[in-house]
Amino acid sequence: MACSAENFPQLPAVQVTSRGYDYEVRGDTPRECQCVICHHLLRKAIDLPCGHAFCKRCLSDWENEILARNNNLVCSVCQTPYKAEQHHPNIPIDRMIRDSLDIFCKQRNNGCNWVGKISNYEDSKHLEKLCDYTQAQCKYQEVGCDVEFIRRDAQEHEKSYKDKHQAMLLQAFLQSKQAAKQEFNVAKESRREITRDLTSVQQDSQMITGRLVSEKMDRERLELETNEKHEEIDAKIGTHQNTMRNLETTIAKHQQSSDNNYTQIEQKNSELERQVELLKTQIQELKKEVDRTTVNDVTKRDELRKDMEEKIKSGGVSGCCWWLTVLLAALPTIFILCILLHDKDFDWINFDGVKFNGKFGELWQNFLK
Repeated sequence: MACSAENFPQLPAVQVTSRGYDYEVRGDTPRECQCVICHHLLRKAIDLPCGHAFCKRCLSDWENEILARNNNLVCSVCQTPYKAEQHHPNIPIDRMIRDSLDIFCKQRNNGCNWVGKISNYEDSKHLEKLCDYTQAQCKYQEVGCDVEFIRRDAQEHEKSYKDKHQAMLLQAFLQSKQAAKQEFNVAKESRREITRDLTSVQQDSQMITGRLVSEKMDRERLELETNEKHEEIDAKIGTHQNTMRNLETTIAKHQQSSDNNYTQIEQKNSELERQVELLKTQIQELKKEVDRTTVNDVTKRDELRKDMEEKIKSGGVSGCCWWLTVLLAALPTIFILCILLHDKDFDWINFDGVKFNGKFGELWQNFLK
């Protein structure tokens, strides 16, 4: 389908690198086999919906340029819009171009008369290997021969430049020999340095080995000492643990004994408090008894004194009888004091004025209170 360019605005020209087959065709070149961009034979032909054909690389470069300008894709010939998925390869055209069209060698102007297909020309690498009219370099180029000639004149060049080539080879040999000698000297010196370095490395290795052995022995000794210390510490810990267990047992026993002693002390304190109360009661009773006895004795003494005074006055009783009578009146009181003094609960009594020591002293003080 052909479209007129009048319906679409013209786009600026785009520089595209040629990607087609740049060969001279024998006879007329069919228009349908030419790329409309590079104007060479189509290489991997691509058809657009408008009917124009392009090389694959030429069309790709064109589309990249158009998209870079933010424009829609259009045919470069008729400017018909299209989408990227609408173009498709034209395999029959590709086969016809490679296998049917006859082309000339690119060295035709230099005298090569080869004619054949593109596939044969490229597959056999005619230009690089077979064409006698291709520019070639002398095989002695590496030793200094920079003469250029066509491949068919290679033998003539070698004959005419034989002496020069031999001189170049001799010069190259001498230079290579000198270079080899220098390299040998360098290698010899390098070997000496390597030998010195190797000797130094061996010495360092021996020294490092000695250090490693020493460190290993020190490590083993430290491990042995550490194990011995661990065993000693474990033994001490075991001893301390046994001691702690014994102490705990002893503390438990003492605690139990203390509890028992405390209970006994409490019981004894209770018993003593009971005895004290009993003694207080007995003291009160004794006090009352002493008071009654004292009152009776005083009364009897007064009566006896009065009676004796009357008798004395009357001359009936002597002085000695009066004192005997007083002594007999005081006998009950003396008897009670003797009982108290000889009671088994009293340790000792010291008559120092009115101060008594011992249990009776305590009772006496309580009595006074």
